[in-house]
Amino acid sequence: MKKIYFATLFCLFVLTSIVKAQDTTNVSAPTPSVEIVPDPATEEAGLKVEITLDSVTGVEDESAEPERPWAISLSTQKGYIWRGQPLGLPDHLAIQPGFTYTVTPELSLSFWMTTNLNNNNPQQGYDEYDIAISYTVSDLVTVGLASYYFPPVKLAEGEEAPSFTDFSGEGVQTLDATIIFDLNTKNIPATILWSTFIAGADVDDEDSRQFTSYVEATYTIEKFGLTIAPTVGALVFGNKSAYYSFAKEGFNLVNIGAKISKDLSENLSFLNKNPILEKISKSGWVSITYNPQINEDNETSYGSSDASKVGGLLISAGLQLDF
Repeated sequence: MKKIYFATLFCLFVLTSIVKAQDTTNVSAPTPSVEIVPDPATEEAGLKVEITLDSVTGVEDESAEPERPWAISLSTQKGYIWRGQPLGLPDHLAIQPGFTYTVTPELSLSFWMTTNLNNNNPQQGYDEYDIAISYTVSDLVTVGLASYYFPPVKLAEGEEAPSFTDFSGEGVQTLDATIIFDLNTKNIPATILWSTFIAGADVDDEDSRQFTSYVEATYTIEKFGLTIAPTVGALVFGNKSAYYSFAKEGFNLVNIGAKISKDLSENLSFLNKNPILEKISKSGWVSITYNPQINEDNETSYGSSDASKVGGLLISAGLQLDF
């Protein structure tokens, strides 16, 4: 019922936004535009459908407030991988709706969720709800704060769902503070991410805060009509709470791989016969991730059924559509 409730709210929001845009009088029609919705948890996305409705006015006004577009997304991927670890059953599709509200050109708020729709097995089912805020300090630096909520997919009789506002070590909420350095402003096609858990389910056996931290560097290469993005990620310290299931305590590499993307608009030109599909940008991707910490000694219930994993190797692929 919880998933149906969230899905219903999401659909009503989309329909309401479209109806309001069409009913506006004495103004020019809103124009759909492309905007990439930030994913507070991971950059991996399979099928992505994104619609942005920009507010417009019939009269140009230099003193008008900045545009505040809603960016709506719906993604699906097989094998949800986050920072080098598989989450949920790899042979189930992950459904991932979300939206972002741009308050100012620098400030944005977002909601994102993922589920593998497996409610029968509490050990292998997976639900996640993320709320994030992002602020661009400069062309080089962006800071963010995200909450990751992981409620159980199935409750025992008489058991209550964990509180969404419980950021104690016994809860299922985690607060993640991030800082991203965009080196493209320095003519280097790369980004560096630093992440530190500052609250929530990141404590040791003595209930001591761990401040588990993760760092990741991504480099982008444009070659042969492909976008190749090698990535290296590592835990810097912490993790006594085993929040990263496939990692040891302290410093260790957990995410080595690359994402290869290609624009498929010309390859799928037959879809352009439809005036709506013609405006959609189409691309495909393959992601290869190697986590040297994944082995028979530290497999969890997720990893034990991962048919695509060979000594910590994870492979996923998908199709992405951008409106």
